[in-house]
Amino acid sequence: MQVVDVLLSMINARKWVFVSLGDMSGTERFGEDGDPTDLYRRLRRTFAKFYFVDGNHDRPSAVAFVLRNRDGTACSLQMGAGELSGRPLAGVPGIMGRLDRPGRLSQPVFESNVRAALATPGLDTFVTHETPQLEAFRPPIGNATLTALVSAHPPRVHAFGHCHLEPPVVTAGGTTFINADRRVIMLQPR
Repeated sequence: MQVVDVLLSMINARKWVFVSLGDMSGTERFGEDGDPTDLYRRLRRTFAKFYFVDGNHDRPSAVAFVLRNRDGTACSLQMGAGELSGRPLAGVPGIMGRLDRPGRLSQPVFESNVRAALATPGLDTFVTHETPQLEAFRPPIGNATLTALVSAHPPRVHAFGHCHLEPPVVTAGGTTFINADRRVIMLQPR
């Protein structure tokens, strides 16, 4: 994937954690489905740690879900919580929607997964592929259910993909919301 190659030419990847918010199939064609497993393997080998939630266009092989970081933590946040700079990280893959389409979860399953992730003890950073709905984002789209759940148990940061919104960063209710769809966001811990 070109963006990863550019990024790797600019940084010492061993000092960074890479968190994918989905749709990393690498087909380079907007909206096309694909298997990101080879890219996931590369990111896991290259960065200090690699975590991911799948997007609605990702079709990873079963191998992706058993990938582990050097410290033994699962790369897939579907398999448990990770950590960023010693702070808990949890995530939920996919989007809520019609079950006849891939990468979608029913509302009860999606809500249950979000509640479980948000219940991670000491949760600092929450990541989803699904987009929350906030008045500050334009266009005014997103999932109001996700927003309500996050507002009830606010993490410090909620990073998400799926929809490209402006501005890329909004703070609401004590949570910093970061939209990383079609963006690379680099955060360096203090």
